[in-house]
Amino acid sequence: MRLKDWGRNGETSVRVLFVGDYDMAGQSIATRLYREGDTVCWLTEERDAELWGTGVSGKVYRREITYRTCRQLIHGESIDCIVLLTASWREAFLESEEEERTPLLALLDPVLRAAQSIKLESICLLSSVDLRKDALLPSAFEDLRAGERIFAAWCREKRMPGMILRVGCLFGRTVPERAGFAGQILCAMRNQQTVRCPFRPDASFDFLCDSDLADGFYRLLSVHATGIWNLDTRHPVTARELYGTARDASNFEGTIEFGDLDHDCEGIDGRTAREKCGWMPFYLFEDQGLLYLSSCQNLKSDSEQKAQAKEKRKRLQSRQPFLIETAQNLLLFVVCLLLSRYTADWNDIRHVDIRLLYVIVVAISFGMRQGLLATVLAIAAYTATLLRSQIDISYVLYSVESWIPFIIYGVAGAFAGYWSDKKNDDYDGLMAEFQEQGDRYEFLKSLYREVVEVKNNLQKQIVISRDSLGNLYAITEGLNSFSPRTICLRTVRVLEDMMEDEAVALYLKPQRQSDYGRLMACSAKLSAELSPSIDFRQYPKLQEAMREKKLYVNTELDPDYPAMAMPVWDEEGAFALAVIVELPPDRYTVYYRNLFQTLVRIIQDNLTRAFRYQEDNRERIYLPGTSVLQPEAFDSELKALSEAQDRFDYPVNIAEVQLPGRLPDEIDCRRASSLLRGTDLLGLRRDGTLWAVFLYISRDNRPLLEERFANQGFTLRWND
Repeated sequence: MRLKDWGRNGETSVRVLFVGDYDMAGQSIATRLYREGDTVCWLTEERDAELWGTGVSGKVYRREITYRTCRQLIHGESIDCIVLLTASWREAFLESEEEERTPLLALLDPVLRAAQSIKLESICLLSSVDLRKDALLPSAFEDLRAGERIFAAWCREKRMPGMILRVGCLFGRTVPERAGFAGQILCAMRNQQTVRCPFRPDASFDFLCDSDLADGFYRLLSVHATGIWNLDTRHPVTARELYGTARDASNFEGTIEFGDLDHDCEGIDGRTAREKCGWMPFYLFEDQGLLYLSSCQNLKSDSEQKAQAKEKRKRLQSRQPFLIETAQNLLLFVVCLLLSRYTADWNDIRHVDIRLLYVIVVAISFGMRQGLLATVLAIAAYTATLLRSQIDISYVLYSVESWIPFIIYGVAGAFAGYWSDKKNDDYDGLMAEFQEQGDRYEFLKSLYREVVEVKNNLQKQIVISRDSLGNLYAITEGLNSFSPRTICLRTVRVLEDMMEDEAVALYLKPQRQSDYGRLMACSAKLSAELSPSIDFRQYPKLQEAMREKKLYVNTELDPDYPAMAMPVWDEEGAFALAVIVELPPDRYTVYYRNLFQTLVRIIQDNLTRAFRYQEDNRERIYLPGTSVLQPEAFDSELKALSEAQDRFDYPVNIAEVQLPGRLPDEIDCRRASSLLRGTDLLGLRRDGTLWAVFLYISRDNRPLLEERFANQGFTLRWND
């Protein structure tokens, strides 16, 4: 089976990028793809871990997983498919709830943002079949569930062909430390007399062979599958069988204690690879589990393998120099013999002892061991010369004068060898000291960087703490107004600045019992997108939040709902709704939630006071029985809107409402006010003219307004 119509520039091979720490699933999938002729590479933050399987060759980028790194790799390697690895979340059955784990969002966010810049053929997230359950799961699986939702929402929004592959626990041939749930059990049985299983003996798990997973992934990738798919064996393994197999594989003789937690893998819902591409598991745990776990016991971890290789290299290095030095010594001895033979008749150097020179050179070059060997060889050569000269060996033994060359050879070899060894020992000591100083320097450098980072963070916190009172004063002062419209306009700017987001809106309910809200203010980029009114009956979750006066956070990532919404209320109930339409995934935190709540409550106090002021002074602000502003109040509103237009770039359109040949009277004002939206203004100027202010409309909408007013006998003259 080959992947058809894949790759770039007409190529049929696939370029796959694996992102995340070591995962047995990633290793097996990479092995299968590599054997099919595809190109694989891996991005991980692990520094030394061996990632590829036997016979697999691919690039490994050991860097921090950031947006920039991901973007460079996706473009530089012309990636067609990305596989997000999640082993530490999928098989965290024996990990405690308190154990710290990097949030899955930290892996998803940079990869998904980088993937937007290129059209991928597919992107796959490895997940767990346990997520079919709606009940509360351990923290690792809840984190994985949240990652699934973010991944699915992103693929749906960006129209990216994404695949979520749900698998059970994996088993395969790898070291126990990397063998997932089963490997954790093997490690627990190594040096313990008692092993505790938190699950009941009849708790069931779905165990899938890594090669079967690779085959299922490859088949689904071949047919361009998208959505959520299950790879299940439908042959559950009970906790009793699992721990019993691990006992037999590790020859464990201790006690196994079972807990009271329940777990089952029956009734896996959703689409399965069997239906899509005819995949079937080939290796079942009940048949091959003991064989695979036994083979895992015989494998050594990366640290053990590296330690053995280092020790082997050290032994070879300790032997190799002596053999090489001995060979060089013998070669020099042969040269010495040749020189002694052919230079005996040379008048210039016949009085030079070549053998003594040989001993000194070897002892200085190789040390005392080779110097002593050279001394023995030189003495043997000198003795052979005496025998060839017909000198009786007994004369040499009993004549003290004949011992002088032997003594000179020995002293020269020992002294020169001692001096050479001392020089080498001093050099090794200096090198060890230099290495130690280098290690200390590296440690101090890393410590310095950490201290600088902590200092910068503390300094930033101090600055923020010092500025917080100033920010609070600026917010309070900016919202200090008796005009609700001014407060609404400034509210948007305050929320944009503090929440670091430019997708903010504020809806106001004209009547407390009404189900409709009017758009009072919003961010500039949303002015052309948001409707001027909203029917809360179409958003029951927002309606519930307003009724119960609580914060709404779109944790389900529903595209029809805003990211956050907070009602504004008084003693009579909710009368406004502050909304953050869009929010980056990393802002769904407790900090931003509390910040949003605090800001809305500050806004609530000022807005409630402004409405109460207007109600108390309604006769002074409006014409009697109308919503038309008196000249003084209208001038104040125009001043606030002009400020908002200049500072915040709010779209404001002002027009004079004219009647043929006369100024409008009170009846005309009532008729004109009925033509306005809830966000518009109508007021009198000091010269008796009637003016209207329209918010969040463009010049293209002016003809519609002119036609609406013309039907009632009014003419709009725009003040541009």
